[in-house]
Amino acid sequence: MNINFIQRIENVISNLNPKQQGIARNLQIDPKFQILEMMIYGRSELFIKDLSSGQNYIFVNFIKSRCNCD
Repeated sequence: MNINFIQRIENVISNLNPKQQGIARNLQIDPKFQILEMMIYGRSELFIKDLSSGQNYIFVNFIKSRCNCD
């Protein structure tokens, strides 16, 4: 990971509510998940990869779905 990627993750997390921030921080250290940056429609987007299933999800959407809040 480079410093720009880490800062980007931190910026995204800082804009979440406290419950979502806790979920995101736990995902950062969970060995079952990997945070990725990929290009989609010409725009860089953060994704989270579930290493057990191989599925990729948009980072913020995944966190919000786990939180059941907006």
